[in-house]
Amino acid sequence: MTGPSSLNGSHRLQVCSFAGRRADETLHAFLLRRHQEMGDEITAFEALTERQASMLWAEREARIAHECSLLVGQAWIAAVVAGLFGIFRPDDWLGLMIAVSLASMIGGISLVRLPSAFRQALGRISRWRGR
Repeated sequence: MTGPSSLNGSHRLQVCSFAGRRADETLHAFLLRRHQEMGDEITAFEALTERQASMLWAEREARIAHECSLLVGQAWIAAVVAGLFGIFRPDDWLGLMIAVSLASMIGGISLVRLPSAFRQALGRISRWRGR
């Protein structure tokens, strides 16, 4: 094709309003420009999704750290309660056993949750270094 083409077959150039084709732009120039613009849009979209994924990962890590700090704090509180039971009511073995079992249960939960958080962080670091 040697000359400019139009949408309806006439020799007059037609403006394609829905695609953003300029009045003086040939079809080939329009397609090249749109190809470049779409490449730029895809690059911007990829950067946006990367930022969102990193933000979600950071929020997830912060939530896990917050949960672990809460569990450790609860274990300390239960240990203090167990110590107070031992000091003020040395003859109440049932209360002491309940407080100690509560402290050990919460401490065990935090010990189970912390390694999984560390494993996830190490997996992310190894994936990051592999890039």
